[in-house]
Amino acid sequence: MEQVAIVEIVMNTNLQDPDYHFTRISNKWNEAVQSILDTAAYVSDARKELNSYQFQQLWERPDAPFSLKTADKLETIAQNNLLPTIQDKLPPYWTTIYYIASQDDDDVQRAIDAQVINSECSQKEIEQFLKGATASQSQKNSSSTAYLFGKLKVPENFSKEDEKKFQMDLDKVLKKH
Repeated sequence: MEQVAIVEIVMNTNLQDPDYHFTRISNKWNEAVQSILDTAAYVSDARKELNSYQFQQLWERPDAPFSLKTADKLETIAQNNLLPTIQDKLPPYWTTIYYIASQDDDDVQRAIDAQVINSECSQKEIEQFLKGATASQSQKNSSSTAYLFGKLKVPENFSKEDEKKFQMDLDKVLKKH
């Protein structure tokens, strides 16, 4: 049996060019999000075109790629009109996209504005932001005001000493304001 190798043909491309690699990586990453949205649309189409028994039978097949429960969640993604407009900000994780689709559009927009929803975000980060935003909103309605202004990433080589100094600096800012 002859083995066939699939080789990417690169013509007139400088493989030392960072832009070439950036574009190639970005395109493949974005294909993951598009694939999730497309799969969700296909599930939605199947629900519309099949009777309920036929639709349910799809997910009981031994070769089904996922369960009926997952199909229902993908349909939620397909029904959300905001997702295609923010596709470039979505992470390539269907469960996180489902969580975003399940939220109020205003909450999603606040999380986008705060740059919490981005191509690398996790569901947990969004949940924490929305809980903080809700707590902040509750506090706004009471006598004190608190604001959540985003998240902070620190480098991997951030030492315990740096962390202590940073915490002291934060404490100074909090006392001042």
